[in-house]
Amino acid sequence: MLADDRIRGDAQRAALVKDAETKSDMAKVLLRKKEFSKAREIFKYCTEADPVTPIYKALLAYSMYIDAGFDRDQAYEKGYPLILEALKGSSDQSATIHHYAGLILAERSKLKEALHHFRRAAELEPKNPDHQRQVRLLQGRIGKAEESSKGGTTSGLGRFFKR
Repeated sequence: MLADDRIRGDAQRAALVKDAETKSDMAKVLLRKKEFSKAREIFKYCTEADPVTPIYKALLAYSMYIDAGFDRDQAYEKGYPLILEALKGSSDQSATIHHYAGLILAERSKLKEALHHFRRAAELEPKNPDHQRQVRLLQGRIGKAEESSKGGTTSGLGRFFKR
């Protein structure tokens, strides 16, 4: 553990990093239990205790995004910069971070940007079905949006009749 780049031989720093890892796991469980505010508090602590690990910032942003009680505009304004910051410092966990970025952007109807992040996540983790599913869903949504903007109708009997 002391050889880890995040601590560089500092025992006190090692304790903080280990504590952040443990609490991050606890906060992930809280997310599954839909206890979003508690999870957010813990992820905020993790980002302060171990600012070098980018996944904590991404998880903090995701905990804002997933909470329906959290203001959507505020979740984007606070969360998306955290995601971008996490992407700058990430390497091994960037597929998850790209996935979270895609979710946040898709909710804001920034579909092409979201598709970019989901595709990147799918490239990094090709066996993850969630990334692949999001790519397919967004490709369909973008295709429908482009078709309707060109004047085509996509629903009802109108698609069978030409004018």
